[in-house]
Amino acid sequence: SLATAGSDIFAARYTPTGAVVWVSTFGESTAAADRANAGSAIGAGPLGSVLVAGRFFGSPNFGSTASPFGLISLGEADGFLVQLTASGALARNP
Repeated sequence: SLATAGSDIFAARYTPTGAVVWVSTFGESTAAADRANAGSAIGAGPLGSVLVAGRFFGSPNFGSTASPFGLISLGEADGFLVQLTASGALARNP
């Protein structure tokens, strides 16, 4: 977890020498062990984008503070698939 309370999912891009280019996190404020958000797969998408899949509880924000994109769990673990741009931002359809 990268949060002070709760669980976060993250994706990161590094340079070939190991320097961090960007980190994108999504999570929510519950710290209950049986309700942990988790990433389960990551893959390359078109034009340098990144696809991230996993499970979430509650109502995590997959966007940013300035441009939020929230999902709401229907109670148990729900699945998600998000596409991040080559710069780590949430990809949005025009």
